[in-house]
Amino acid sequence: MTNTILISLLIAGTLSQGLSQTEQEDIETAIRTFAKAADKRDVKELDKILHTEFRLAMNQLFGSQDLTTMNKTTYLKMVEDGKLGGEDRKLEMLEVKVFQKNASCIVRFTGSKMSFQTFLQLVRGTDGNWTVVNDLPALL
Repeated sequence: MTNTILISLLIAGTLSQGLSQTEQEDIETAIRTFAKAADKRDVKELDKILHTEFRLAMNQLFGSQDLTTMNKTTYLKMVEDGKLGGEDRKLEMLEVKVFQKNASCIVRFTGSKMSFQTFLQLVRGTDGNWTVVNDLPALL
């Protein structure tokens, strides 16, 4: 009986963490801003939407057998140098999960040169804005 009550309380607590329409829109806007800035190679806009601790983690991509990580500074430099981004892509939100000030999203990007699906993690700062803290892509 005690276990049933505890489980019911946990479920109720989880449901009360439901995603509001505004929160959903704010997260999707942040992701679309990130994608558009990368597509346009807009380093200034990327700098705003990426968290200071941003990491890109590429696990065994492009023939590598290793996990390659890239911090925000390196990522922005590669975008600026034309090594990343620069292609208009279709963006499809597949899933958005939020718990308190953290969001985990599955997003599919489809372009003419490359298509991939990625796990994006975002955090909501004390200013209320969502920023991308982690990008974990896999090629399609």
